[in-house]
Amino acid sequence: GGRGGEHGSGGSPEDARHLPDGLHEPVKSGALPVPWASPSSTSPHRRHSFDLVMEGYGCMVKKMHKNSVWRRDLVYPAKDLRIEVRPMTPDDDQREADFFEAQTLEERANRFLGITSRLPPMLIKRLTHVNFAVDFAIVAVDRATDQLAGVARYVCLKDEPGHASVAVAVLKKYQRLGLGRYLLGATFDSAAMRGITTLVAEILAKNKASRTLFSRVGEDAGAEKHFIGTDGDVHIFHFTFPKPAGAGAPSAGAWSAATQDSGRKGNPLRFAVDDSRHPRSLWRHDLVFETGVRIEVRPGDTDDALRVEEFMKVLGKSAPKGSGVAATPPDRAGAVDFTTGFVLVAIDRKTDNVVGIGRFHRGTGFSQMHVATLPKYGEMGVGDFLAAQLLRAASAEVIPKLYSAL
Repeated sequence: GGRGGEHGSGGSPEDARHLPDGLHEPVKSGALPVPWASPSSTSPHRRHSFDLVMEGYGCMVKKMHKNSVWRRDLVYPAKDLRIEVRPMTPDDDQREADFFEAQTLEERANRFLGITSRLPPMLIKRLTHVNFAVDFAIVAVDRATDQLAGVARYVCLKDEPGHASVAVAVLKKYQRLGLGRYLLGATFDSAAMRGITTLVAEILAKNKASRTLFSRVGEDAGAEKHFIGTDGDVHIFHFTFPKPAGAGAPSAGAWSAATQDSGRKGNPLRFAVDDSRHPRSLWRHDLVFETGVRIEVRPGDTDDALRVEEFMKVLGKSAPKGSGVAATPPDRAGAVDFTTGFVLVAIDRKTDNVVGIGRFHRGTGFSQMHVATLPKYGEMGVGDFLAAQLLRAASAEVIPKLYSAL
């Protein structure tokens, strides 16, 4: 059970007892594995409704990435504050550790059921290495400090099919800005899209503010609230979603052409690595070419579904016959799983298109690494950079199987 979140909490997916086993399904050889699942076509409409809610908090919601479902910037002009909202990735290890340090002793005890002095490194990895095939985590990052302001997640319960434990936490200095409502709204939205029928929230009886928050978000998301009972000083609520009438993958729309280098001056093969945008990151880099092309390399996440689908279509058309590269079907069941591997994407910042993917997968008795780039970008050395980073991540980031099911 759990006791944490904004003004306290609802549910505690951080509780290790609720963490599910990672997916250890072997990757078939001869094809590039692309572990993303497409969001439901209803997502943009619900996201829009949650965006509108933020106006009441003096916030403007900016969609900075045209192919994103989850990525937004929350801009508070009166407070000179800009918050990035995006899925959590393994690159958030240091941010999660700093987030824990910034919490009060009471907030830590509520969130982690007794851990108040130190967050063990392996627990940090379990929090940041999300298996998006079954679970979901989304964060809010202060763009000025590159620090976590809040996090929300759900973790599917192994013994209760269709049920997931849900929680949200926001640092005190960022409360009363609607962050908890927005992050929790995204979490409810993702759960409904993935076919989860019930979200389970466990909230301290004295925490009226958290109960109000969950009730409000549940209503916004179209979920029905049920009071199940009490467990000591904790109230247990179930939020159930109506059965979807149908689901399908959205169209990615027109895929803009990759940046053309014609007419540009400079050597297209020379680039510098710029880490200034994300000083707390280990895996986020900007490759800045002399021609002016700027490629962002970062861990892939569930928000990249549309980008990856289009990348695979373009790659399939340009790949030689017999290469094993084919377009990924839009209904492919799977998602980024950082418990058994590591995924990096390369994105042209001008077009917001994926131009390269690298994936390391550790199975039972074998490991595999795949790297693919669009031809032009492979010639620029993007694939080599992805491969070098994956080799480093394979030894430093992939959770050993012994620990991944804890």
